[in-house]
Amino acid sequence: MALPSREASEAFRTAHEVADDSVWWQSWGADPTFLVPVAFLAWWYLRGLRQWPDRSRPHPRWRTATFLCGIALLALAQESPLDALAARHLTFHMIQHEVVTMLAVPMLLLGAPATPVLRGMPRWLRQGAVRPVAGSRLGRSLYEGLTSPGIAAVAFIATVWAWHLVPGWYDAALRLPALHAFQHATFTATATLFWWNVIEAPPHRPRLDPMPRILYLIVAGAAKDGAAALIVFASTPLYQEYAHIAPVVDWSTLRDQQLGGLVMWVPGTLLMLAVAGAVFLNWYRAQEQAELGR
Repeated sequence: MALPSREASEAFRTAHEVADDSVWWQSWGADPTFLVPVAFLAWWYLRGLRQWPDRSRPHPRWRTATFLCGIALLALAQESPLDALAARHLTFHMIQHEVVTMLAVPMLLLGAPATPVLRGMPRWLRQGAVRPVAGSRLGRSLYEGLTSPGIAAVAFIATVWAWHLVPGWYDAALRLPALHAFQHATFTATATLFWWNVIEAPPHRPRLDPMPRILYLIVAGAAKDGAAALIVFASTPLYQEYAHIAPVVDWSTLRDQQLGGLVMWVPGTLLMLAVAGAVFLNWYRAQEQAELGR
């Protein structure tokens, strides 16, 4: 196996800003292209809550806390030493992706961010950009299409499969910083579309009724698990770049790959089953209350 060129190795290190092995835990990032938009999102949310005193619906504190936890997880996944470890091990890269797609994004949506964020935006941005786009026929059509359950689920699963199993894609993302950023953006965007059809975040309500929503979770979870299984049971390393970098933990490349596949497989499956169970319990309680009200 040929070693990568010096330029490829430099690009690989640049993609993750890896520090020396002995101080990897000090590798905190401060990428303004990521942190500034996230900071604005959090600021608009909190500002919007303050400017929404006469609320037309409840917005309990747990929603605010959940949203802020989602912001924190999003930032930690991208800018903490976890990113340095992800540069050396597939396992930690998988943890990074799972934290974003399975924890941070759902928590952000549970925070019911639509109304607070819109209220917290500067008027010129809300009136000059958001309202014209949201009110246009094209904007409505794009929203209806992208958030439809079928398209959202296919987009999310296709993104997971493509980045992990199309030959060369994952390695290229490790080598090229811009492509690496695009990879993370696609994971975040498609995870948002996926969870948009699961989580009730007023004023938004998922298009799917509870029973189809449970099926949606199970089918999507099984499709995601299929990609994880192929990674776990592969007999040879799938990602060549990790073979050329000194590991932090003393794992072989193949063992690291197997552990990474398990990280994608087990926690995500358990989470989706837990969410499906929560959807069922909420539906069951609603049915009981409806029966008692008769």
